Amino acid sequence: MKRCLAFVCALTFAPSLVHAQALTSLASLRVGYATRKNTIKPTGELKAQIDAIDAQIAEATRLGHTGEIRRLIAKGNTLLSNRPWTDAIDFGNSLVLRTDRVVADSTKPYRVRLEQIYQPSIALSQPLTAKVSLRKRQLPQAPPSPGQQPAPPETVKELGTFDGVTRDLRESPFPFELDVHDVVDGTYLLNAEVMNGSDSLGNATLTIALRNGLDDLAARLDAASKQAPENLRAEILFPLDRMRNVNRGRIELRTFDPEKDLASAESVAAAVKAKQDPFAKRTGDFKRHYTLDAANEVLPYHMYVPTAYNGSRAFPLIVALHGLGGTEDSFFDGYESSCRRWPSSTATSSPLRSAIASMDRTAGGSAIRRMTRRRAGRRSSASRT
Repeated sequence: MKRCLAFVCALTFAPSLVHAQALTSLASLRVGYATRKNTIKPTGELKAQIDAIDAQIAEATRLGHTGEIRRLIAKGNTLLSNRPWTDAIDFGNSLVLRTDRVVADSTKPYRVRLEQIYQPSIALSQPLTAKVSLRKRQLPQAPPSPGQQPAPPETVKELGTFDGVTRDLRESPFPFELDVHDVVDGTYLLNAEVMNGSDSLGNATLTIALRNGLDDLAARLDAASKQAPENLRAEILFPLDRMRNVNRGRIELRTFDPEKDLASAESVAAAVKAKQDPFAKRTGDFKRHYTLDAANEVLPYHMYVPTAYNGSRAFPLIVALHGLGGTEDSFFDGYESSCRRWPSSTATSSPLRSAIASMDRTAGGSAIRRMTRRRAGRRSSASRT
């Protein structure tokens, strides 16, 4: 799509809310569970077990016991996978890591808590041990063969073994203070394996982002934003606002690239200090940001300005609003291959694709008007037939 668009903005309104730190939303869990049931279509004894679980889920929903709903869905998925629901699996599914800083300064001790979202049924007679490590974040990969377990992510750093972990982590969460000062900037998977003697009871994981000197950089950017003109202030504040919402658990870390977004904000701050507008006369494909006062949030939008545009004459403006679950990049990523194939028959199937490609070829609004008249004529002919 690099050369196909003239002024296309994909505006992101309120991002989907998520449960704080590492908990998949109940809505997503329900959809996944229902899909699995419809795929497997259990019969006989398995169907009776699933029906009993569904009845318990309905009662837990009525009572508002969300932790119990999560436990029951996990149990149902385990049985549907033809695996027994054991006390150890029950305990492992209860574990969660929580922190106030998903995006954190690696020069400072990293504080995180091991908690439970429900009370498991396992009987434990002694305090537990937790082994904590930092691992590389795995890229999506093909599922393992039946009967095989996926390979564990590569360990970046062992962060310690901690004794005296309480048996009831709902009443007494266990705090960790971890040394990550020598970890290279990046996004990682924090893993805590809980042990009962030599037996593993399960793992809790949390995706985190670490950056050396983050707090000092955030303070500098905040100060720079106060000196910036209003049309550039959101460009500097975006990574700070995004960190705040990720740390609060309002949005997912995957919506934020700390390295890229912080570097962009630093670049804009430097331009402001030099009394320059980095977006003046800029063409091509780039990101901008704006403050949505109703949501008290800084949001991104994706823009393309044709290289032929110089402000001497008017160009059409196309505003593309993505749907639920999309991002400001959805239209750019989705239509890029079609634009590259222009003029193919498939590229004319969408009014936006046709507008983009026609506008790039003619560099003017007449293409949009011709396309609109053609589509209106086709609709009129179709209605007569």
